Amino acid sequence: MRFLLVSLHIALTAALAISCSDPVGKGMVTGTVTPSNAISATIAPNAIALDGFSTLNCPVGLFSPRFDLLISASSRAFVDRVTLRLGDGGSVGGPSVTFARADLDRLFGSTIVAGTARFAFQPQFECLLSRPSGLVVDVILVDVNGNPQQVTATAIVNPPTKAPGK
Repeated sequence: MRFLLVSLHIALTAALAISCSDPVGKGMVTGTVTPSNAISATIAPNAIALDGFSTLNCPVGLFSPRFDLLISASSRAFVDRVTLRLGDGGSVGGPSVTFARADLDRLFGSTIVAGTARFAFQPQFECLLSRPSGLVVDVILVDVNGNPQQVTATAIVNPPTKAPGK
């Protein structure tokens, strides 16, 4: 019996010494490991015309762009929140509009993303202090296990187009 314990002790000590001598850093993971859901978001079109910009009843303007938000997820998830922000190119933030899950459910019925889903938006940004140069969309998705993930999409806002000859 003593021989068996001594042999086991020598084997464990040798294994420990060998594992500690490897500088690469091998280790062991215990518990459940699940790959994260690969997600992406895109705004279509990627360049939004500022043609909807109006100064009617507002000192600077009302902007109501139309665009589609395309969201892709490698495994089933639902859209929990969408925040749209306009930028003027020189500051962080700017006017924003947030759609909570209840708002998204009312607008789209289902917010489930399995593969790729398209959501059509036409938000209204009112009384802007300056002409926007970009649109940033932050999306929070929640997977079937309740884990949230955030993804961001951007688009540029082009100056208004002028009719030929004007």
